[in-house]
Amino acid sequence: MAFLKSDDIDYRALYLGGGSVHGIAQAQVLIFLEDLAGIPVAWQYDMLAGDSIGSTPAAALNMPVEPGSNIPKFSARQYNEMLIQIAQETFEPYR
Repeated sequence: MAFLKSDDIDYRALYLGGGSVHGIAQAQVLIFLEDLAGIPVAWQYDMLAGDSIGSTPAAALNMPVEPGSNIPKFSARQYNEMLIQIAQETFEPYR
């Protein structure tokens, strides 16, 4: 994860990097950020971006509940639950 904040630019961006297992750690940090601030991650930053696994929380947490709304459809906690469910469904048959 990288944070961008400059005194010259009033713009905050959160970049979520890729790398499979990083997705689980990122989800936990995103939950922490939401719990700490008491507002959705999408409202804490002007832009969420990422590559590979980092693009999935960036997209999910930016997705509005309905077109034109600024209310996010998913919280970080909901994203984490989806990630765990997908991992269990994907890897359970290989146990």
